[in-house]
Amino acid sequence: EHSFTALDIYTISMYFCSATLTSVGFGDVAPTTLPEIALCAFTVFLTGFLWSGVLANIVNIVSNLDSFTIHFQKMSDDLNMLMAARGLPKQLQNRVRRYLNESFQVQRQRFHQGTLRALSPGLQGEIAIALGAADVCNCVPYLRDLGHDVLGEIVNYLMPDMYSPGEFVIDKDAVSVIRRGSCWWKQRVLSTSDIIGEDMLLESAHLRNSIFPKTLTFVELMTLNRKDLATVCERFPHFSRRIRLAQINLALRRGIVFYANHFKAVKAIWSTERLAVRGEIDKEEIHKRTVDSINKSIRQPHFSDARLYDICYMLERVENHLLGSTRGIPSGEETQTATSTSHSSCCKACGSNTGQQKQQQQR
Repeated sequence: EHSFTALDIYTISMYFCSATLTSVGFGDVAPTTLPEIALCAFTVFLTGFLWSGVLANIVNIVSNLDSFTIHFQKMSDDLNMLMAARGLPKQLQNRVRRYLNESFQVQRQRFHQGTLRALSPGLQGEIAIALGAADVCNCVPYLRDLGHDVLGEIVNYLMPDMYSPGEFVIDKDAVSVIRRGSCWWKQRVLSTSDIIGEDMLLESAHLRNSIFPKTLTFVELMTLNRKDLATVCERFPHFSRRIRLAQINLALRRGIVFYANHFKAVKAIWSTERLAVRGEIDKEEIHKRTVDSINKSIRQPHFSDARLYDICYMLERVENHLLGSTRGIPSGEETQTATSTSHSSCCKACGSNTGQQKQQQQR
């Protein structure tokens, strides 16, 4: 017989319970009497339930360490099941999977922005500034060197976005800053820290850029919407005056360039008409140049009625010259009829009404 001390008995009991709890069960310590067997069976069932609860808590803690990763993986699984159920082409499925992988950081930022909504606006702004949102604002000319109060408000409205290669960035009511990737726009490459949609301040559509950038790679943007900028202007009057000055400055520069281009178009119409009178160009060339000039000029929304009449009058003279060169010089009555017909067709094409036609005939 072995004489065990109290510490020895406690140690052996702890060893037995640990082996039973973890379902290891070496078998070197086993019950011999009937009461010991009954107690051991009860211990096995009890420790089994306890151990399953411990494992569940550990798994829950580990999984909640990065809740976005779980959310992202679930979203990827849902998309894979959707594409498989709908029978999408393999090439399209690969593009969708690649976009998800590339947009991981963008999706994470959107997810975290939802979490930050629980904080106060001031704390949200401070966190956004600490994360580098101020550098995004400094890329836009009219958002540089802002005060801390205005900057903290604007950065709350900056939203991340992502475009895949070969897409057009079409958002007329927002200004965007490229954070990653490159775009092709007006025969040049836009890269990191370049801006898209600076002219979203302008109200006149014909002063805005009508050519949209096309992505060359995966492009990550930080976007500020026009409505959100207006909300900030309502809260800060001094910032509203600054945006108004930037709007006037931009409209003035764009307006000078815009009207200069249309003066060139009008000049081209005049030169075509003079060449037609001299007989230096043929009928097909006159038609081609006239159509090109019309497409560049009178079909724009800014033209006034008086300038529209002047262009119609020039087109009448060109058409009369063509009629005279092909059929001989018409009589006065025929000339008046041809002029009226030419003017009516031209004004109809330009969208003028009946009252405008009568005014032009009186002139």
